[in-house]
Amino acid sequence: MQYGHTDSCMLNMSAVMSLVLNNGVKPKGALGWGAGVQCGPKTGDPRGFKTFEEFFNAFKVQLAYAIKEAHAHMIVGEKIRSEEHFKPVYTLLTQVRWRRVWMWRKAGPP
Repeated sequence: MQYGHTDSCMLNMSAVMSLVLNNGVKPKGALGWGAGVQCGPKTGDPRGFKTFEEFFNAFKVQLAYAIKEAHAHMIVGEKIRSEEHFKPVYTLLTQVRWRRVWMWRKAGPP
């Protein structure tokens, strides 16, 4: 369900790659929340990958998970914005502005 606000999201591809290289765990020395925590799906130890395809498949799994999580967070943000945004004030200010525009078109600016 969408809430009428169009948003975009930027994914950190380096973070996705880091999750691939650490079997879905954010490295302990990393900045921010979640250092040392399983933040993505377990895709296996990259030292055990025999081919590039195995590595690339692990990357695609981590990327798909990151996209899914980002989308879920965006929907939550849209819901909160739709419920908490001050629509009556915005509508009132917009209506007042349009009245002034119409008055200026009829009589000229003050």
